[in-house]
Amino acid sequence: ARAYYISTFLRRTIGASVTSTSPLEAPSWIPQWETSKADVCGAIASQPSTFKIVTKVRDNPAFLRDWVEHHSRIVGPQNLVILDNMSADPGMFEIYEQLRGAAVIVRFNTFHNRVHRVHEYPELYEALRNSTRYYQVLDADERLVHVSDDLVHSAGPQIVDRLAEMDLPVI
Repeated sequence: ARAYYISTFLRRTIGASVTSTSPLEAPSWIPQWETSKADVCGAIASQPSTFKIVTKVRDNPAFLRDWVEHHSRIVGPQNLVILDNMSADPGMFEIYEQLRGAAVIVRFNTFHNRVHRVHEYPELYEALRNSTRYYQVLDADERLVHVSDDLVHSAGPQIVDRLAEMDLPVI
């Protein structure tokens, strides 16, 4: 059995119809990575788990809403980390308010793909390594699914159970 993530066709179907409404300031309770690294890493570390899932997103509430719903079924909202790339869409802030106190949410202000560079975000990746055995960084239009015998199974906690059973080496 293997776990894979898949990039969906959402960009064409949902993403094309999503537009920002009037820009707003982000809620003041959402930390900025540049000034709150220690607090964010502390929040990540405060929830030890087998598996955490991270996403980066900007101004796309349709993607994020679906992403959160899908991945919450796998690891629970307390094991989601959302890296917001300076969204200004009010729909994003509504979702964040619903997740307040559950998921870790932080804003960052660099080119979005730079968060994949471990050497540029060493504190983030150290917090992940110290708080979980496995983690996956996905875009908001990507979904983690369980594949077995070439069949895609619905997402759920069985992915975490299977990872724990397999006791895969951490690289």
